Amino acid sequence: MTSPVSPSDHVTPRTALPAAQYAASRHAAWLGAAAIITDEVGRVLLVHPTYRKDDSWLLPGGVVEPGEHPHITCRREITEELGLDLPLSAVLAVHSFSPHHPDLQPGTPCPGEVRFVFDGGTLTPDQAEAIRLPHEELSEYAFLESRDAVQRLRPVDGQIMLAAYRARLGNTATAHLADGRHILDVPALDRHDVHVRYRPLWDSPLNRGPVPGQLPVQQAWAWCFVPDGRVVLVADPGPRGALPMLPGGTVESTDATPEDTLHREAAEEAQLTLADPVRLGWVLDETGEVYGGVGPNARLRLAARVTAIGPAAVDPATGHPFARLLTTPTQAAALLGWGPPGARQAQLAGETAQDRWGLPPRAVMTTGSVLGVLAVLAIAYAPNLAAFIAAWLLAGVAMAATFYQPAFAALTRWWGGDRVRALTIVTLAGGLASTVFAPLTATLAEHLSWRSTYAVLALLLALVTIPAHAFALRAPWPPAPAPPSQQDTSSGSVTRSRPFLMLATALTLNSFAMYAVVIALVPLLIARGASPTAAAWALGLGGAGQTLGRTLYATLASRTGVTTRTAALITLGGTTTAAFAMVSGPFPLLVGIAIAAGMVRGNLTLLQATAVSDRWGTTHYGRLSGLLAAPATIASALAPFAGAALAGPLGGYPGLFIALALASAAAALFAVGGTPSRRQHHTDGTSPSP
Repeated sequence: MTSPVSPSDHVTPRTALPAAQYAASRHAAWLGAAAIITDEVGRVLLVHPTYRKDDSWLLPGGVVEPGEHPHITCRREITEELGLDLPLSAVLAVHSFSPHHPDLQPGTPCPGEVRFVFDGGTLTPDQAEAIRLPHEELSEYAFLESRDAVQRLRPVDGQIMLAAYRARLGNTATAHLADGRHILDVPALDRHDVHVRYRPLWDSPLNRGPVPGQLPVQQAWAWCFVPDGRVVLVADPGPRGALPMLPGGTVESTDATPEDTLHREAAEEAQLTLADPVRLGWVLDETGEVYGGVGPNARLRLAARVTAIGPAAVDPATGHPFARLLTTPTQAAALLGWGPPGARQAQLAGETAQDRWGLPPRAVMTTGSVLGVLAVLAIAYAPNLAAFIAAWLLAGVAMAATFYQPAFAALTRWWGGDRVRALTIVTLAGGLASTVFAPLTATLAEHLSWRSTYAVLALLLALVTIPAHAFALRAPWPPAPAPPSQQDTSSGSVTRSRPFLMLATALTLNSFAMYAVVIALVPLLIARGASPTAAAWALGLGGAGQTLGRTLYATLASRTGVTTRTAALITLGGTTTAAFAMVSGPFPLLVGIAIAAGMVRGNLTLLQATAVSDRWGTTHYGRLSGLLAAPATIASALAPFAGAALAGPLGGYPGLFIALALASAAAALFAVGGTPSRRQHHTDGTSPSP
């Protein structure tokens, strides 16, 4: 049976053209490629060609040769023109000419010269010094602020440069341009004609201490954070474009404090309502030329939380409204033109905001509980291995949001100086988890399938943890203690320090040894002649030892210094590991060693919980504790596999335990160097441990 065919289905076949003729019939376009390259303060690199009669400048780049991709063209031209080999990242802009544009060369097909503008990145001072020009083609180069660069380029080239540079600054999509104008929606930086101006005074080093009493504060500006972590910038429109700046301004005689200045200026310029301003530091203005030569003065830098944003209004001082921009701190540093010191200040502001106004534990742990329930249900009903693995990965995310690390961060912030007691109580309760749920899970598994067992556990998890986290963790989240003023205590400076790296190494080695011992203990005891049941009892009694050990930690902490305590506990752990290797019996003695090892592990849990606060205080506790725990967590995850793999080559489990004891000894040595000097202790102002 044939189907009906409509007249429109009859298509007259087109005679196939030879390949060469078909290629010639296709539209051809001229292609060019250029790059936005800047120095460290955001000035754009231009080159001055010798062959242009109008004396105009260009972005580095050139004409695409036959068979060449624009990306390859751009890299080649940069090498030929500047003597540099630079990687290129995003395509910032694509531009073409219309048929009647005055810059279109005669005979050029339309669209004329499709130009691709790539991001050539930021040059270091050494790279800038290494630039070498082909002087027969280019006479000079210059790094120029965007407003000055526009003046040296042809009008359409200036429009292309600005659109591409602003796409980089704003991290927006590729700008699609025709005759220098946007084809699609105009991004905010273009709409407000935003430029970057290098301000040498403003990128001066930030002094973290208090302003000296004899030094007047003339200005107060702030990194104003909205809840999603972005900051508000204001831009004052002018005849040569708008220059971004932080909200704030000059301290007036009517302002009781610089913080009052900030509140007033933020409301007038950006219609912002601010809360909880915190001082980050100050910049020295040696001349006070801006204020009529008043002499040395301080320009204060703060961070503040935005609680409300009102409708745009006229600024009383200028008589017109300011543009308001929402950017990330990193983007803000680039827009402000403060160079590397500005980038470091942006990082400090972001860290301060995260520590003071980040997500409270209620949100983190409740979300983690919900994810945990979903993960356990996904495990229970996983249809295949891939889904099973994915469910366990989700469970890992949930555990990271609900286990000891977030709980320790919450307790440390809430309980402050009494944190050891709070941490002890929580870890004692956590130590009962296996005591309660191991027999419960075994009973469920005897009467239900494994899938149904997991489903019941998911229900219990939902009934217990979600309400507990959602309704019990409602206490106000206090601001982080202010760091001391005498040194740089930002989390970045701490994590790069030698003591932090040595402590991280010590805890990582110790975690590897400790978890490998726990997993390998049962096969070791079986090799010593114990039955599997007896070996399991010994392991369980070791867990009871952990609970006992945690009750002793507060006394230990009050009578020992942090270095002594850390090295001693790690050494004791290694000693119990060596004892397992060398003592073959009797079995009650092995049980006693297991309990002693458990007591040490219990103390080590609290030692790790207080490792950051005992050395660097609690200002950046959450971030530092997470970074310290990350490699240790990875080591503990690898320990069971590595221990089983090493047992054979080392001649059995006794040999493995000797190797693990040596790892603990190495960890103890690293721990000796894992404490900062006395003057670097405690970023919350508490006294250092001896």
